[in-house]
Amino acid sequence: MEALDKNALESLLQRACAMALANVKSRAGGPFAALLLENGDVVGMGVNHVVTSNDPSAHAEVLAIRDACKRLGRSDLSGLVLLSSCECCPMCLAAAKASNIASVYFAATRKDAARAGFSDDAQYELMLAGGIEKHATRMTIHAAEQLLAGHGAMVEFEHGGKAKYAYGDYRDAGKNDPTDFPCVQAIRSACAEFGHFHLPENTRLISRDMPHPLSLMVADWARIGRVRGGDTQDPAQDKVAKDTSRIHYANTQFESLPQQARAEDVWQEICNPSAVHIALGGGCTAAFDAWCECTASGKLPRY
Repeated sequence: MEALDKNALESLLQRACAMALANVKSRAGGPFAALLLENGDVVGMGVNHVVTSNDPSAHAEVLAIRDACKRLGRSDLSGLVLLSSCECCPMCLAAAKASNIASVYFAATRKDAARAGFSDDAQYELMLAGGIEKHATRMTIHAAEQLLAGHGAMVEFEHGGKAKYAYGDYRDAGKNDPTDFPCVQAIRSACAEFGHFHLPENTRLISRDMPHPLSLMVADWARIGRVRGGDTQDPAQDKVAKDTSRIHYANTQFESLPQQARAEDVWQEICNPSAVHIALGGGCTAAFDAWCECTASGKLPRY
């Protein structure tokens, strides 16, 4: 990994912040953007497309990782550097750690994101509160197999007054996508069919293997297992505590894909982040200001 000096880092982070602002102004998604570098060259780019793609995993960092993997033809991103306009949420930090990214730098903080209505800070609180038992409950392998019907993971949700099912499998995992766990596949498929990046309150996620930390955070962004407030349609009223009866797993080994960091190491990273904050001043929060204006006027939906 080639070392980057502070001026180069600041310049690239300012570029990411400008991309984030442009993304909101174009109504394409949330106020986040990310770049991936290999030996100082940009090999991956992403802006948040959760809204337009109905995909709760489509955060800027995850899309930058997928872009880099596609360009480089590999899922192992050892030695690469991730630059983000804002501190990674636990999902994105999990994706970075799982794909062996060497270091992460960011401009705006999770507190800035919280002030704009995002739940990143609350997710970190949940991570610090405990492990898998704070998110999910174990069921017998027999019971899981009856529900999964040979699949690696499934999402059960209601749509149009009927029960619907979406599935995910290791055999369908993208060769160059280090985020394509069965649980993530199932969640993305359910959201695509439901036509929204949030799923209904009674949605269930069932996994043959223990959900990877990344999968748990994708589930959280889809609001699976969230304890909802008085207005169940308003994610801002969701509680930090989880309804663990909505997420189940059978086996005690974590979901895993080739060339991934150990899930235990990912847990450690998102509980004690090693990402480095580079303060840029007020300019790094301009995208959040634009986002608040758009959501207040109903031009973009909150999540």
